[in-house]
Amino acid sequence: MPTTPTTPTDTGTTVILPDQPVTVDTGAAAAPQKNFYAAVAANLPVVPSPSGGLASNLSYGAIVGGKNILFGLGARVGAFYKPGTPSVITADAKLMLDLGAGFFAPYAGFGGGASFASGSTTTPFVDGVVGLNLNFTDSLGLFVEANPNYTFASGGNVFGVNVKTGLKFSF
Repeated sequence: MPTTPTTPTDTGTTVILPDQPVTVDTGAAAAPQKNFYAAVAANLPVVPSPSGGLASNLSYGAIVGGKNILFGLGARVGAFYKPGTPSVITADAKLMLDLGAGFFAPYAGFGGGASFASGSTTTPFVDGVVGLNLNFTDSLGLFVEANPNYTFASGGNVFGVNVKTGLKFSF
């Protein structure tokens, strides 16, 4: 005996599905944050008021560092050269803390270093830094920062503030 196929009948029941977010997997992972950087910069002492004008007090240098070296803290080292008589080379090292990310990325830090003037003694100092990165891309940005410092000079200890600005390359 042949059997006849049965057709389903509509019972009139409506099924309502809950709203589900639509996700699209592109297979691309988020780009890792770049941890290391190098910068070229200019440095100008602003407190105490420098004598001799801008050109005679401006120094030029480089900074290299990492953002997350140990327990969320970064570290950086810098060296600056001030031409003139006497010429001065300044080197410093700092522990750094990034306080944000994105286009405006503030940071702070503290450390110390020394200035080496030709024909003179070494002058040690302790200093801090409060700054702002302006990140145009994940690899290129500008920065501006204030560096309060306390110098242990042979003629008497001196408090000062420098302003640094420059171009930063992250990798």
